[in-house]
Amino acid sequence: KTEAPIEGPESLFAEGQAIFALSMMEKLSAEGETAATWPAQSELHGAVERAMGHYAHGYWTHPLAQFFWIEENWHCLAAVASLDHHRHEGYERMCLDYNRYKLRLSLDADSDVAPEFLGAYGFGNVIAPHNTATAGLGEGLAAGVELAVARGEDSDGMRRALRGVQGFLVAQQWLGDEGFGLKRKPSPRGGWSESMVSPTIRIDYVQHAMAALASGRKALAKAENPGAL
Repeated sequence: KTEAPIEGPESLFAEGQAIFALSMMEKLSAEGETAATWPAQSELHGAVERAMGHYAHGYWTHPLAQFFWIEENWHCLAAVASLDHHRHEGYERMCLDYNRYKLRLSLDADSDVAPEFLGAYGFGNVIAPHNTATAGLGEGLAAGVELAVARGEDSDGMRRALRGVQGFLVAQQWLGDEGFGLKRKPSPRGGWSESMVSPTIRIDYVQHAMAALASGRKALAKAENPGAL
């Protein structure tokens, strides 16, 4: 209402989503698809450049920046969506640095966890992995793979982890009404619940799992068989 900045921490996810939206508007405007109410293409470009620069250089400045991040998947999605019209070295590097951190929490064959946890994002055997957190890892890794390919950089580690995420998510998809002794209407078939120990299903659990599988398939195809796309 005041059109003034609100003091305090930023809203989780919102900043990456805002850059994603602005960058898409910039692309459409550059292609001539605009409206009278839209800012000029140059104004959109400037806004995106300033935002990317802020999150690339002044955002994660604490001493543990390479070891502790929150959820920055939307920034990675925005960076990938901008590859063909608004490259930003620092913003792309931020996503790759973020993915290196996330790989530390990717449960693989060296993690000494239960076999059904392999491929997930989690903290060992103590807590069952959440499907949405794992799907978020998959979305971030898919973006990281695409960025690495575009930059001519190595993506082997991210691709291995991404394939693990995909295997975990496929195993977690509900195939019918079985499980937890529940008979639901409508059937949960095809959806994802909160985790393997929680039957709760929400739209974001399903949304992010589907996005991780689809974007992951696309990223792996680009990296491993570019002629397939």
